[in-house]
Amino acid sequence: MIAEFSGDFIQWLRGFYYTVQTGSLSAATTIMNRNQSALSHQIKCLEDELGVKLFRGTKAKHELTDEGRFLLEKSIGIFDTINSIKNSIGTLPDSLSGEIGIAGLYTIVQHYLPHKVSQFSMHYPQVSFQLQGSACRQPILDMVASREVDIGIMCVDEAPQGFDTTPLFSTEVMCVSPKTGPYSVARITNLEQLASFPCIYPLKTSTMEPFLERQFGRFGLSPQNKYLVDHFEAAKICVGMGMGITFIDDFACTEVDRQKLNVVSMSAFFPRRVHSGIKRRDMFVPPHLEAFLRFLGSGTRVYPDTQTQS
Repeated sequence: MIAEFSGDFIQWLRGFYYTVQTGSLSAATTIMNRNQSALSHQIKCLEDELGVKLFRGTKAKHELTDEGRFLLEKSIGIFDTINSIKNSIGTLPDSLSGEIGIAGLYTIVQHYLPHKVSQFSMHYPQVSFQLQGSACRQPILDMVASREVDIGIMCVDEAPQGFDTTPLFSTEVMCVSPKTGPYSVARITNLEQLASFPCIYPLKTSTMEPFLERQFGRFGLSPQNKYLVDHFEAAKICVGMGMGITFIDDFACTEVDRQKLNVVSMSAFFPRRVHSGIKRRDMFVPPHLEAFLRFLGSGTRVYPDTQTQS
């Protein structure tokens, strides 16, 4: 037997979810088109129905209780299930519409996604995008886990706990060095030379840092970790100033970069890096997101050859 629920339980859950996601009752009212007293009543009804307190603290500062954190995690799954049921029963729309939220490292958001989004939007103009960049892996996973975005895109060796991954595209690693000077590299014959040069290195919280450590380690080497930067654009600027060399994904190398810097493939030494879409485990994937993921995984190479360097 299915237990009876009082009132509009799903709407109460929505009120609770948006209050947590926006950080306040007043912010949640804008999204839900409710006044603050109605939203406060929804949360009170939800607490009474479950027999627990979901928040602690003052009205100005709400903090989730342990029960509130548990309910937040479960409510996201409930909304995914409802969306899946609605879309499974109904027929697929003739044209796709909706919003897609994507989080990725700065380089993905700056160099790769804009061109893909532009191409996709030519076919499906009713699909809108929200792109969020980060210098580190963990904030991307946090945004996906909380449903602030639908998916994250990054290079991972295996699916993090609680997430599913779908390989989308692969990239070639390039060595970027100054055109002239002691650290200029026009041709790579061995890794020992590269390991002896100062390296403008990605942050340890990025996905490139463990990749480089692993690949150089296969040859018993480790690059000189002299400078740390949070994305490829900063690394290229440092290289242009003659400070050392760096390693970046091929899609981040523009024609302007190739004119100003030496850009040499590392394919003889390093494998391609596989970038995957990361979503919450068992999350419902709506048709417009599924179509975009298929598009990203289609193998079409889109690089910013005409982009000017900022």
